[in-house]
Amino acid sequence: MSRLAAAWLLLIQTFALTVPCVYFIRYLGRKVGWVDKPNERKVHSIPVVTIGGLGIFLGLFLSFVLFTFWQDWVRGPLDSPLVRYKEQVHLWLLFAASLILVAIGVWDDLKDCNPFVKLGFQILAAV
Repeated sequence: MSRLAAAWLLLIQTFALTVPCVYFIRYLGRKVGWVDKPNERKVHSIPVVTIGGLGIFLGLFLSFVLFTFWQDWVRGPLDSPLVRYKEQVHLWLLFAASLILVAIGVWDDLKDCNPFVKLGFQILAAV
C-alpha cells in the first residue's frame, strides 16, 4: 500500500470512528444532564452538551490506536515503516498532553474550575 493510500485510509478511519463517538457523547451528555442551558449571556437558544470535545478526542485516540496496529503492514519507499519509532513516541507524547487538556476542559465544563488551576494544567501540558 502506498503512503497516499494509507493517508486516505487513516482519514476515512478517523472520520468513521469520530462521528459515532461525538454522537455517543452528545447522547450521554443529554442523558446525564451535562448541558449548558441558555441564558441572557449565551448565544444558543436550546441546551447544548458541554463535553463535545471529549467525543472528538476519543475518536482521534481510537483511530491512532488502530493505526499503530495496521501501520506496520504499510511500508514506505525503501521498505521503511510509515511512521518511525521516534515519530511514534512523539505522537504518544502529543496524545498525553492532549489528554491533560481534554481532562481539564471536561472538568471545567462540568464543575467550573478556577482559571489559575486551568492555566496551570495547560502549562503542564505544554511542557
